[in-house]
Amino acid sequence: MSQFSQAYTAASTEAVGTIRDEIEYRERRYLAVVGEETYGNSLGEGGFEAQRGLTATVLKAGAPTYRLGGIVKFQDRRYRITGIDTDTATIDLTLQSPDTK
Repeated sequence: MSQFSQAYTAASTEAVGTIRDEIEYRERRYLAVVGEETYGNSLGEGGFEAQRGLTATVLKAGAPTYRLGGIVKFQDRRYRITGIDTDTATIDLTLQSPDTK
């Protein structure tokens, strides 16, 4: 493992451990770093529909296998996984709220 990779892994572990946001996936809780919620609109049948989005970063060690379309809960709101990016230490989830009302 390169020095950069070791430093990145250590920094990611510290950030998740310090911030300690929690997400729930498949009835289990995982520590994460969750970004600010974004708001937008998309044009659907019958007009514009509100959308809410989040990004969440979790440590790869001990994480489940996340699936596109899976449901993540954060602060009592349900989000659908619409993107998954991984690197040596973390998994970045892009989340969109299916609850558009």
